[in-house]
Amino acid sequence: MNKWKMQKEIRNAEIEQRELLKGKEVTLQVDKINNEFRYGLFYNNMLYFLTRDKHQMWNYLYFLGVKVTSIKHINYDLAENDIAF
Repeated sequence: MNKWKMQKEIRNAEIEQRELLKGKEVTLQVDKINNEFRYGLFYNNMLYFLTRDKHQMWNYLYFLGVKVTSIKHINYDLAENDIAF
């Protein structure tokens, strides 16, 4: 498979994924590993989006119009840190 065709298939899969999540209730998971935060978006216990940039996550949530119903904090205590999200 050539590079162009593979990139086109990846873009199509990303579009299908976004369409699936539009308007859904999702879980936002925030991990802290080696003093870096990671933000993951879960729907039906499946990871659909992962980033280290919280602004990118906010843009993604806004674009999809999803409703975050819960936030999970992993590997750190929120009380010990500045609010990460």
